[in-house]
Amino acid sequence: MVRKIAIALFVCGVIAASYFTLTRERFYSAHSRKALEYYQEGVDNVMKYYLPEGKRDMELAAEEDPDFPLPHLFLLQQPFSMEKRKDQTEWYKKFAVPAPEWTNFEKGLIKLAIDKPGPEGLENFADEIETFLKKYPSRMEAFFLLINKYRQIVENPEKLVKFYEAMHRRYPNNAQILNMMGYFYSALGQPDKAKMIFEKYVYIRPDEANPYDSFGEFYYNYGQFGKSETYFRKALTRKPDFEAAKLHLARTLLYSGKVSATLDLVDKIEKNRAEAFTVNSTVSLRFLCYVFTDNKAGMKKLVDELPKKQLMDSVRQNITLQYCIQTENLECVKEMLEKEKSASSSRHNYHFLLNQANFLRITGHPKESAALLKENVSDHILNRSFDMRYYVYYILIEDYMKLGEFNEAEKLANKLPSGYRAYFLMKIMDAAGKPDKARSFARETPKGFPGADSNFYVLAEARKYAKQGDRR
Repeated sequence: MVRKIAIALFVCGVIAASYFTLTRERFYSAHSRKALEYYQEGVDNVMKYYLPEGKRDMELAAEEDPDFPLPHLFLLQQPFSMEKRKDQTEWYKKFAVPAPEWTNFEKGLIKLAIDKPGPEGLENFADEIETFLKKYPSRMEAFFLLINKYRQIVENPEKLVKFYEAMHRRYPNNAQILNMMGYFYSALGQPDKAKMIFEKYVYIRPDEANPYDSFGEFYYNYGQFGKSETYFRKALTRKPDFEAAKLHLARTLLYSGKVSATLDLVDKIEKNRAEAFTVNSTVSLRFLCYVFTDNKAGMKKLVDELPKKQLMDSVRQNITLQYCIQTENLECVKEMLEKEKSASSSRHNYHFLLNQANFLRITGHPKESAALLKENVSDHILNRSFDMRYYVYYILIEDYMKLGEFNEAEKLANKLPSGYRAYFLMKIMDAAGKPDKARSFARETPKGFPGADSNFYVLAEARKYAKQGDRR
């Protein structure tokens, strides 16, 4: 019996050793089994969107085996890469000249992840990504690292959805593909398909947090804030320190008019030593809380503190620009827009586009503002998130009212959730000279924001108009 057990243990050991050796030869150049374990745990966490844990695991892998390239690639390519690493330049130089011991998988993945093809080479580059993913179908970290780049290159939504559907047919129960498909169907304006995908995602991963977070975002993007809040809280029940769900919940509370609750949550996130990439979002949310309650003193204090905070330049610039807009400092707005216009990054920067349109609106050029948005913002962009859609509609409705195109303004207002719909219809009817209808919508507005703060700007304006209407 002892001999049989010894033989069995020996065979299992040989199989395990062979597997590790083959895995290294085929995919990874790690010299340490521990480094590879850390890396694979990091991939698993990052693909679940548990980014702090993923960052920790990748750093452990890089420390355990300094020459293993893939942990460094993740640390440089993922959202937590905004924290500039001391060896960043050194590793980009290494990536440009692959080491002989790197596997073909590593060389191919690194090349595709860091290459920046010119406009004329985009189609070929997209084909290279597709070919690589087909060559290594089981390596989902490659899918995760390359898919966002693929989406940026392939701007044709029809081609993108065909690619996703082909991947889904190949891996029908792959959580990462399901998650991305759900978001993409939402962006295409196909909520029924998106909902079905997210339901499947929750079904196959009921104990993870991200499926509920994704489903919460689905409901948020369609303005169903009550359901959205419920799903974000379900995500946090499964993982209380899930920063993505906390940020999404804060955004939902904000657009529900629960500004005080949003600020409380933002305070808690920041006090818990939030990751640097999270602070960008909390600072932006805090600023919006002040905007939504017309708290000019809060806005000024936050803007004055921006130089002390570790933020992405784009976040710092956008908040400063929004402050200039809120305080009607048109010279400041003009100067910042001119500076941003000269930057190459503004080509696909929709924040810049919206701010440019808003500037045209507030300086008395509503026709040009409306034309800029209609020419550059597609339904595909509008469906990505509720806040993007709301900001575009806000500017366009104001433009149409100034132009006297009240029917066009109504069409947009009717696409918004009930509270925002009533709020804008109040403004449209008032501008159209229909005070009775405006007063009716003013009284209807609060019904769409149960539990909202009284100083939330939508309720404050509706209450003010209702009182004015009563005096009439």
